[in-house]
Amino acid sequence: MRFTFLVLLSIALLKPTASTADIGKGIPIMSFYELQEAIDDYDMSEVNMAGYFFGFSYGGGKEYYLCISQEACLYASNQRVRVGSNKELGPSFEHYVDCHVIVTGKFKTGRNLREMGRVLGEIVEVHQLSLSVSRLDYSSFNSRCKAWNNIESSTRENFPDGEFEKMMSDRAY
Repeated sequence: MRFTFLVLLSIALLKPTASTADIGKGIPIMSFYELQEAIDDYDMSEVNMAGYFFGFSYGGGKEYYLCISQEACLYASNQRVRVGSNKELGPSFEHYVDCHVIVTGKFKTGRNLREMGRVLGEIVEVHQLSLSVSRLDYSSFNSRCKAWNNIESSTRENFPDGEFEKMMSDRAY
C-alpha cells in the first residue's frame, strides 16, 4: 500500500502537465491502426495515443516521435507520429525519451509526409505527456527511461534494505 502511494505520488510529481484535473480529457487511447483507418476524420482533433517516445537531434534542434514500437522510431514509417514541443512542458520532454508514454494533444494530418511514408502526422499541441507503465519491473527491460528511473530511485530510498526488492519480485506482473 505504501509503495503504491509512493509510486503514484512520484508519477504525479514528475508528470509534466498544465492541469491534472483534465488527465486525458476522457478521450479513449487510440491505436496507430485506428488512426490509419480514419486519419482524415482526426485532422485537428484531440487524440490520446500510447507508444514509444523517441527523440533525436536534427540540424541543431530536437525532434520527437511517438511510435508503435522502438523499432518503428528508427526509420521513416507510417507507424510513427511527430510530436511537436510545448513551451509549458519544455525540457521535461527529455525525461520521457526512450519511455513508453501516453500523449494527449491536437493531431494534424501530414498528408505530404504520409504520402512519402515518413509519418502519419503530428501532434501539434501537446497537452499532456505521461508514462504508460504497468509493470513494477519496467526498468529491468527498459533501463533508458529517465522518468521511470527517477520514480524507482526515489521510491527505493523510502524502504528499508531488501523491502523494495521483495515488493518488486512479488508484484512484477
